[in-house]
Amino acid sequence: AEAAAYSLPPPLTPNITATRDSSSNFSQLLKFLQDSKQYRLHQDDLRRREEN
Repeated sequence: AEAAAYSLPPPLTPNITATRDSSSNFSQLLKFLQDSKQYRLHQDDLRRREEN
């Protein structure tokens, strides 16, 4: 799971190697929140398309 997380450019977490030890959990949480937000937006978009 960690390898997949670092293969994408992480939003809101520049310089991830330098801050990895101190804020790895925090940046993973940020990434999770971003991903779930994107997912919800995508679901809403699909729902809207089905209605139209």
